[in-house]
Amino acid sequence: MWSMGKIFDSPEVVRVYTGSYWNGNLINDDFEKMFTKDEKLLVRELIDLPRCAAERKVNQMVNRIRLVKVHICILGTIRNMTPRFFGKKRSREQILAQLDVILDNVRVEFNLSKGDMPDAKEFAANLNKFHDFGVFPPINRSLIERLDGLVERDIPEIVSQADDVSSNALKSRADEKIEQPSTKKDVAVVKEAT
Repeated sequence: MWSMGKIFDSPEVVRVYTGSYWNGNLINDDFEKMFTKDEKLLVRELIDLPRCAAERKVNQMVNRIRLVKVHICILGTIRNMTPRFFGKKRSREQILAQLDVILDNVRVEFNLSKGDMPDAKEFAANLNKFHDFGVFPPINRSLIERLDGLVERDIPEIVSQADDVSSNALKSRADEKIEQPSTKKDVAVVKEAT
């Protein structure tokens, strides 16, 4: 058990369920209470699995939206710092040299999370592939406001509506079938239902 941390690549502690998952009677009844409790927890977790997967997908979508917002702000700021006609090469060199300061100024100006900001060296390496920073899109404040509204209002509203519908249906089904499994056959019926 102690060496399982090397196998599972996860920061969370892995939950291990103990139990007797066969249809026969227990040979030793000392752990029957623990086995029954863990079986209930396992079935409950299996029932909640679709909801957890949906939450994970929503969180990934929110992270992507936040990264899009960060890149819109950074690239638009870099475009604004680039002259239109003369001095583009010198301006490009200055931007690349002072990118960490520029990223910090963008973070403060647009109230962005420090954790959402890209690594300055890696971002500079990607920017180096562009010869003209004037090709980047300008800052679109209405798009930024729509992205903020999406994260702050729309997604939580959709999630709460979907969560109310699915959790009520699943809880009523789960409570009917999981409350007190009297035999191994009852647990097997619950497992088959999910």
